Amino acid sequence: MQELIEKYPGKILDGKTLAKRLIDELITEAAESAKKGLVPKVATLMVGDDPGSAAYLKAREKNIKKIGFESIVTKLGADVSTDVCLKALDALNGDKTIDAIMLQLPLPPQVDEEAVAETLDPEKDIDGIHPMNIGRFHKGLSCHVPNTPLGIIRLLDEYSIELKGMEAVVIGRSNIVGRPMAGLLLRYHATVTICHSRTKDLAGVCRRAELLAVGAGHIGLVGAELVRDGAIVVDIGINYDADGNMRGDVDFPAVIDKVRLISPVPGGIGPMTNATILRNIFELAKRRRSG
Repeated sequence: MQELIEKYPGKILDGKTLAKRLIDELITEAAESAKKGLVPKVATLMVGDDPGSAAYLKAREKNIKKIGFESIVTKLGADVSTDVCLKALDALNGDKTIDAIMLQLPLPPQVDEEAVAETLDPEKDIDGIHPMNIGRFHKGLSCHVPNTPLGIIRLLDEYSIELKGMEAVVIGRSNIVGRPMAGLLLRYHATVTICHSRTKDLAGVCRRAELLAVGAGHIGLVGAELVRDGAIVVDIGINYDADGNMRGDVDFPAVIDKVRLISPVPGGIGPMTNATILRNIFELAKRRRSG
Protein backbone atom coordinates (compact mmCIF):
# COMPACT_ATOMS: atom_id res chain seq x y z
CA MET A 1 0.00 0.00 0.00
CA GLN A 2 2.67 2.52 1.02
CA GLU A 3 4.69 1.76 -2.11
CA LEU A 4 1.66 2.56 -4.27
CA ILE A 5 0.96 5.78 -2.37
CA GLU A 6 4.53 6.87 -2.98
CA LYS A 7 4.33 5.80 -6.62
CA TYR A 8 1.11 7.75 -7.29
CA PRO A 9 1.31 10.82 -4.99
CA GLY A 10 -0.79 12.91 -7.37
CA LYS A 11 -3.72 10.52 -7.02
CA ILE A 12 -3.95 10.51 -3.22
CA LEU A 13 -6.63 12.30 -1.21
CA ASP A 14 -4.34 12.86 1.75
CA GLY A 15 -6.63 13.15 4.75
CA LYS A 16 -3.82 12.58 7.20
CA THR A 17 -1.87 15.69 6.22
CA LEU A 18 -4.96 17.91 6.01
CA ALA A 19 -6.27 16.65 9.36
CA LYS A 20 -2.95 17.45 11.02
CA ARG A 21 -3.09 21.00 9.70
CA LEU A 22 -6.68 21.47 10.87
CA ILE A 23 -5.84 20.13 14.33
CA ASP A 24 -2.79 22.39 14.58
CA GLU A 25 -5.02 25.37 13.79
CA LEU A 26 -7.50 24.21 16.43
CA ILE A 27 -4.76 23.88 19.04
CA THR A 28 -3.95 27.56 18.61
CA GLU A 29 -7.61 28.62 18.83
CA ALA A 30 -8.29 26.39 21.82
CA ALA A 31 -5.30 27.79 23.70
CA GLU A 32 -6.65 31.32 23.27
CA SER A 33 -10.12 30.27 24.42
CA ALA A 34 -8.68 28.46 27.44
CA LYS A 35 -7.17 31.77 28.59
CA LYS A 36 -10.74 33.09 28.71
CA GLY A 37 -11.97 30.09 30.67
CA LEU A 38 -13.49 28.08 27.81
CA VAL A 39 -12.27 24.47 27.91
CA PRO A 40 -14.68 22.17 26.04
CA LYS A 41 -15.62 18.87 27.65
CA VAL A 42 -16.65 15.85 25.61
CA ALA A 43 -17.99 12.49 26.76
CA THR A 44 -17.83 9.26 24.77
CA LEU A 45 -20.05 6.24 25.37
CA MET A 46 -18.57 3.07 23.89
CA VAL A 47 -20.35 -0.25 24.13
CA GLY A 48 -18.49 -3.44 23.24
CA ASP A 49 -15.09 -3.82 21.58
CA ASP A 50 -15.57 -3.18 17.87
CA PRO A 51 -12.00 -2.78 16.50
CA GLY A 52 -12.89 0.06 14.12
CA SER A 53 -14.55 2.00 16.95
CA ALA A 54 -11.59 1.34 19.22
CA ALA A 55 -9.19 2.70 16.57
CA TYR A 56 -11.22 5.88 16.10
CA LEU A 57 -11.52 6.37 19.86
CA LYS A 58 -7.79 5.90 20.45
CA ALA A 59 -6.86 8.44 17.77
CA ARG A 60 -9.48 10.92 18.95
CA GLU A 61 -8.46 10.73 22.61
CA LYS A 62 -4.84 11.34 21.65
CA ASN A 63 -5.81 14.52 19.81
CA ILE A 64 -8.23 15.66 22.52
CA LYS A 65 -5.37 15.54 25.00
CA LYS A 66 -3.07 17.39 22.58
CA ILE A 67 -5.62 20.17 22.04
CA GLY A 68 -6.38 20.52 25.74
CA PHE A 69 -10.06 19.57 25.83
CA GLU A 70 -11.47 17.65 28.77
CA SER A 71 -12.69 14.15 28.04
CA ILE A 72 -14.43 11.30 29.81
CA VAL A 73 -14.96 7.86 28.30
CA THR A 74 -17.64 5.48 29.56
CA LYS A 75 -17.01 1.91 28.38
CA LEU A 76 -19.65 -0.78 28.71
CA GLY A 77 -19.28 -4.49 28.00
CA ALA A 78 -20.43 -6.14 24.79
CA ASP A 79 -23.16 -8.06 26.64
CA VAL A 80 -24.95 -5.13 28.32
CA SER A 81 -28.66 -4.46 27.88
CA THR A 82 -30.37 -1.47 26.31
CA ASP A 83 -31.48 -0.31 29.76
CA VAL A 84 -27.89 -0.17 31.02
CA CYS A 85 -26.91 1.94 27.99
CA LEU A 86 -29.83 4.29 28.53
CA LYS A 87 -28.94 4.84 32.17
CA ALA A 88 -25.32 5.60 31.28
CA LEU A 89 -26.47 8.04 28.61
CA ASP A 90 -28.94 9.72 30.97
CA ALA A 91 -26.09 10.44 33.36
CA LEU A 92 -24.09 12.11 30.58
CA ASN A 93 -27.12 14.09 29.38
CA GLY A 94 -27.66 15.43 32.88
CA ASP A 95 -24.06 16.47 33.47
CA LYS A 96 -24.09 20.23 32.83
CA THR A 97 -20.29 20.33 32.53
CA ILE A 98 -20.41 18.18 29.37
CA ASP A 99 -20.68 20.09 26.09
CA ALA A 100 -20.78 17.21 23.62
CA ILE A 101 -21.56 13.50 23.67
CA MET A 102 -20.19 11.00 21.19
CA LEU A 103 -22.04 7.68 20.95
CA GLN A 104 -19.51 5.31 19.41
CA LEU A 105 -21.23 3.16 16.81
CA PRO A 106 -21.90 0.38 16.02
CA LEU A 107 -23.62 -0.93 19.14
CA PRO A 108 -23.87 -4.67 19.92
CA PRO A 109 -26.89 -6.34 18.25
CA GLN A 110 -28.87 -6.78 21.49
CA VAL A 111 -28.84 -3.03 22.16
CA ASP A 112 -31.69 -1.01 20.63
CA GLU A 113 -29.73 1.60 18.70
CA GLU A 114 -32.81 3.68 17.92
CA ALA A 115 -33.83 3.87 21.58
CA VAL A 116 -30.32 4.94 22.56
CA ALA A 117 -30.16 7.59 19.80
CA GLU A 118 -33.55 8.99 20.84
CA THR A 119 -32.36 9.27 24.45
CA LEU A 120 -29.29 11.31 23.50
CA ASP A 121 -29.63 15.03 24.25
CA PRO A 122 -29.96 16.55 20.74
CA GLU A 123 -28.06 19.66 21.86
CA LYS A 124 -25.05 17.53 22.84
CA ASP A 125 -25.36 15.12 19.91
CA ILE A 126 -22.07 15.83 18.17
CA ASP A 127 -22.58 13.23 15.42
CA GLY A 128 -26.13 14.17 14.45
CA ILE A 129 -27.82 10.83 15.15
CA HIS A 130 -30.78 12.08 17.21
CA PRO A 131 -34.03 12.04 15.16
CA MET A 132 -34.34 15.82 15.62
CA ASN A 133 -30.93 16.40 14.06
CA ILE A 134 -31.57 13.88 11.29
CA GLY A 135 -34.87 15.60 10.45
CA ARG A 136 -33.33 19.06 10.45
CA PHE A 137 -30.48 17.82 8.29
CA HIS A 138 -32.76 16.43 5.60
CA LYS A 139 -34.82 19.63 5.62
CA GLY A 140 -31.65 21.65 5.06
CA LEU A 141 -31.87 23.38 8.46
CA SER A 142 -29.04 24.09 10.89
CA CYS A 143 -28.16 20.99 12.87
CA HIS A 144 -25.34 18.71 13.97
CA VAL A 145 -24.15 16.89 10.83
CA PRO A 146 -22.47 13.46 11.05
CA ASN A 147 -18.74 14.04 11.17
CA THR A 148 -17.49 11.50 8.64
CA PRO A 149 -19.49 12.89 5.68
CA LEU A 150 -18.62 16.43 6.78
CA GLY A 151 -14.93 15.51 6.87
CA ILE A 152 -15.18 14.01 3.39
CA ILE A 153 -16.68 17.20 1.99
CA ARG A 154 -13.88 19.21 3.62
CA LEU A 155 -11.27 16.91 2.05
CA LEU A 156 -12.84 17.15 -1.40
CA ASP A 157 -12.94 20.92 -1.07
CA GLU A 158 -9.21 20.94 -0.26
CA TYR A 159 -8.59 19.37 -3.65
CA SER A 160 -10.90 21.89 -5.39
CA ILE A 161 -13.32 19.20 -6.52
CA GLU A 162 -16.45 20.77 -8.02
CA LEU A 163 -19.42 18.65 -6.97
CA LYS A 164 -22.11 20.62 -8.80
CA GLY A 165 -23.57 18.46 -11.54
CA MET A 166 -21.27 15.53 -10.77
CA GLU A 167 -22.72 12.01 -10.92
CA ALA A 168 -22.05 10.48 -7.51
CA VAL A 169 -22.69 6.97 -6.20
CA VAL A 170 -22.69 6.12 -2.49
CA ILE A 171 -22.39 2.48 -1.45
CA GLY A 172 -23.95 2.00 1.99
CA ARG A 173 -27.03 3.48 3.62
CA SER A 174 -26.18 3.78 7.32
CA ASN A 175 -27.54 6.73 9.29
CA ILE A 176 -24.08 8.10 10.12
CA VAL A 177 -22.29 7.60 6.80
CA GLY A 178 -24.21 6.55 3.68
CA ARG A 179 -27.43 8.53 3.99
CA PRO A 180 -25.92 11.78 5.29
CA MET A 181 -23.13 11.47 2.71
CA ALA A 182 -25.77 11.34 -0.01
CA GLY A 183 -27.61 14.25 1.61
CA LEU A 184 -24.50 16.45 1.71
CA LEU A 185 -23.70 15.65 -1.91
CA LEU A 186 -27.23 16.71 -2.83
CA ARG A 187 -26.70 20.00 -0.98
CA TYR A 188 -23.71 20.58 -3.24
CA HIS A 189 -25.90 19.84 -6.28
CA ALA A 190 -24.45 16.46 -7.24
CA THR A 191 -26.70 13.84 -8.82
CA VAL A 192 -26.72 11.01 -6.27
CA THR A 193 -27.47 7.29 -6.33
CA ILE A 194 -27.36 5.16 -3.16
CA CYS A 195 -26.43 1.48 -3.54
CA HIS A 196 -26.80 -1.27 -0.95
CA SER A 197 -26.89 -5.04 -0.55
CA ARG A 198 -30.00 -5.40 -2.72
CA THR A 199 -28.89 -3.19 -5.58
CA LYS A 200 -29.19 -4.91 -8.94
CA ASP A 201 -26.17 -4.61 -11.25
CA LEU A 202 -23.96 -2.93 -8.66
CA ALA A 203 -21.03 -2.82 -11.08
CA GLY A 204 -23.08 -1.15 -13.77
CA VAL A 205 -24.36 1.54 -11.42
CA CYS A 206 -20.93 2.21 -9.93
CA ARG A 207 -19.24 2.52 -13.31
CA ARG A 208 -21.41 5.58 -13.99
CA ALA A 209 -19.95 7.37 -10.97
CA GLU A 210 -17.61 10.32 -11.37
CA LEU A 211 -17.44 10.23 -7.56
CA LEU A 212 -17.72 6.87 -5.80
CA ALA A 213 -18.02 6.92 -1.98
CA VAL A 214 -17.84 3.48 -0.38
CA GLY A 215 -18.94 2.80 3.19
CA ALA A 216 -20.28 -0.74 3.19
CA GLY A 217 -17.96 -2.35 5.73
CA HIS A 218 -16.63 -5.16 3.51
CA ILE A 219 -12.91 -5.58 2.78
CA GLY A 220 -12.09 -5.11 -0.89
CA LEU A 221 -15.72 -4.89 -2.00
CA VAL A 222 -14.88 -2.48 -4.82
CA GLY A 223 -12.46 -3.72 -7.44
CA ALA A 224 -11.49 -2.39 -10.86
CA GLU A 225 -14.69 -3.67 -12.47
CA LEU A 226 -16.76 -1.24 -10.36
CA VAL A 227 -14.68 1.87 -11.05
CA ARG A 228 -15.02 4.21 -14.00
CA ASP A 229 -11.83 5.45 -15.63
CA GLY A 230 -10.89 8.80 -14.08
CA ALA A 231 -13.26 8.46 -11.13
CA ILE A 232 -12.72 9.98 -7.70
CA VAL A 233 -12.98 7.21 -5.09
CA VAL A 234 -13.59 7.88 -1.41
CA ASP A 235 -12.97 4.78 0.74
CA ILE A 236 -14.83 5.15 4.04
CA GLY A 237 -14.39 1.54 5.15
CA ILE A 238 -12.53 0.64 8.32
CA ASN A 239 -12.03 -3.13 8.47
CA TYR A 240 -9.38 -5.48 9.87
CA ASP A 241 -8.05 -8.54 8.12
CA ALA A 242 -6.99 -11.82 9.76
CA ASP A 243 -3.54 -10.37 10.50
CA GLY A 244 -4.98 -7.31 12.24
CA ASN A 245 -4.18 -4.91 9.41
CA MET A 246 -6.56 -2.03 8.73
CA ARG A 247 -8.19 -2.39 5.32
CA GLY A 248 -10.70 -0.38 3.37
CA ASP A 249 -13.74 -1.32 1.29
CA VAL A 250 -11.82 -0.62 -1.91
CA ASP A 251 -9.17 -2.88 -3.42
CA PHE A 252 -6.59 -0.09 -3.61
CA PRO A 253 -3.96 -1.90 -5.75
CA ALA A 254 -6.61 -3.00 -8.23
CA VAL A 255 -8.08 0.45 -8.86
CA ILE A 256 -5.15 2.87 -8.45
CA ASP A 257 -4.33 2.85 -12.17
CA LYS A 258 -7.92 3.75 -13.12
CA VAL A 259 -8.76 6.54 -10.68
CA ARG A 260 -8.22 10.27 -10.82
CA LEU A 261 -8.06 10.52 -7.02
CA ILE A 262 -8.51 8.06 -4.16
CA SER A 263 -8.45 8.17 -0.36
CA PRO A 264 -6.23 5.45 1.17
CA VAL A 265 -7.00 3.36 4.24
CA PRO A 266 -5.44 4.19 6.60
CA GLY A 267 -4.56 7.85 6.12
CA GLY A 268 -7.63 9.06 4.25
CA ILE A 269 -11.05 9.53 5.80
CA GLY A 270 -10.34 8.32 9.35
CA PRO A 271 -8.12 11.30 10.26
CA MET A 272 -10.63 13.69 8.68
CA THR A 273 -13.45 12.26 10.79
CA ASN A 274 -11.50 12.87 13.98
CA ALA A 275 -10.42 16.37 12.95
CA THR A 276 -14.02 17.25 12.13
CA ILE A 277 -15.29 15.92 15.45
CA LEU A 278 -12.74 18.02 17.33
CA ARG A 279 -13.68 21.18 15.46
CA ASN A 280 -17.37 20.55 16.06
CA ILE A 281 -16.81 19.93 19.78
CA PHE A 282 -15.10 23.30 20.00
CA GLU A 283 -17.83 25.14 18.09
CA LEU A 284 -20.59 23.43 20.09
CA ALA A 285 -18.92 24.35 23.37
CA LYS A 286 -18.65 27.99 22.31
CA ARG A 287 -22.36 28.10 21.39
CA ARG A 288 -23.45 26.41 24.61
CA ARG A 289 -21.34 28.62 26.86
CA SER A 290 -22.57 31.77 25.13
CA GLY A 291 -26.21 30.73 25.55
